[in-house]
Amino acid sequence: PSHLFQILLERLSIFIYIFVTDLPLPFIYLFTLNRIGRRPMIFLGHFLLGSSCLALAFVPKTDPNLTLAFYLLGKASSTIAISMVFLVTSELYPTNLRTQAVGSCSTISRVGCLLAPFIAPLAKVWQPLPLLVLGGPAILSGMNIFANILFIGLEGD
Repeated sequence: PSHLFQILLERLSIFIYIFVTDLPLPFIYLFTLNRIGRRPMIFLGHFLLGSSCLALAFVPKTDPNLTLAFYLLGKASSTIAISMVFLVTSELYPTNLRTQAVGSCSTISRVGCLLAPFIAPLAKVWQPLPLLVLGGPAILSGMNIFANILFIGLEGD
């Protein structure tokens, strides 16, 4: 019975960590959005998400605190990145196309949801491969946005 209680307590503490991490994110998001701009926020969200996935791929599983820290950083970054993508998508298109554009972007994002169950079994090939498959595109997206910031500038942000 005490072993079961310890497992339940551990699961509850992880849930509390996630809740405490996600609670201030909308306020941080709204506070920093107009101060640093939309493109840098999207860049930070994608880059930190990809970096935390890549870091999690190579963090030793014997260090649960470091694993939890990178997981929570990735969770917070994904929340910010997804929020920014939907905000910028809705602001980018003209009014007559806005609903179709947001719907199309949402539909394309669901393709990733359909492919997600096939990513976890890649660990049988190589243990870090699922996190590399998830982190690689996020890093590439962040670098694409960073190049956009460098070469096009922050006008219109």
